[in-house]
Amino acid sequence: MHKDKLRIAIFTEQDYAFLFPAWKKFLDSEESYQVVGIFVFPNLLGKHKGLQVPLYYLKTFGIITVLKLIWITTVATFKRYFTDGPHSYKDLAHRHSAAFEKHSNPNKQNVIDRMKELDVDIILSTCGYIFKKKILEAPKIGVINKHAGPLPSYRGLMPVFWTLLEAKQKVGVTIHFMDEKIDKGTMILQHNYKQDFKTVEEAYTQVYKDFPKMMWDALDIVQAGGPYPKYPERDQSYFSLPTRNDNKWLKKQGKRFI
Repeated sequence: MHKDKLRIAIFTEQDYAFLFPAWKKFLDSEESYQVVGIFVFPNLLGKHKGLQVPLYYLKTFGIITVLKLIWITTVATFKRYFTDGPHSYKDLAHRHSAAFEKHSNPNKQNVIDRMKELDVDIILSTCGYIFKKKILEAPKIGVINKHAGPLPSYRGLMPVFWTLLEAKQKVGVTIHFMDEKIDKGTMILQHNYKQDFKTVEEAYTQVYKDFPKMMWDALDIVQAGGPYPKYPERDQSYFSLPTRNDNKWLKKQGKRFI
């Protein structure tokens, strides 16, 4: 390994339908950095954890949507085990000679200590936890987040849903440094889609298909020390999780969750 290679830690959730294929592609197609650890955390959606997450989807989007999500997850599972490995985050870490660990929360002191022990330059995050000051300051350079919204608009939760519902802007993805203010850290790059998406699932599928290249490009910018662009001049907005009534309005516009 060259000394100038960035030392990367990946923070992700236990999702194998969208996140795992994206991280696999990211790791298998690039060699300009050194991944030193993959840290996996329980799925989190706002304040919902564990079984609360599917119950939220059931209450908000209905049984048909939940069944479709189960089908998507089942198909993803078959693809994992009936294709060449790795088949899990643990296998993925081992393939790249990286540490693999599961933790309950990225803000725990033992996670912070591990970042120091592994001499991490950058944390790449695709998990929904709010990072506190200590973990934000643990890597030498910072924590980079993927936000599926055209910041500074659509900060917060499930930005694709709100982008489709309001129909004021196209779906966008922002790669940015995290700070203590939610979705307000320094922007590294932003991609805005030209096409119109009819479902939230269709948009997220495209986002995660494009995610590896966007993250590679972001790391190239960071490695070069910038320049970092300014956020576009557009309305600032923040949203929490959609309600059942919000989903009804989405359907009235001819769009769906799936």
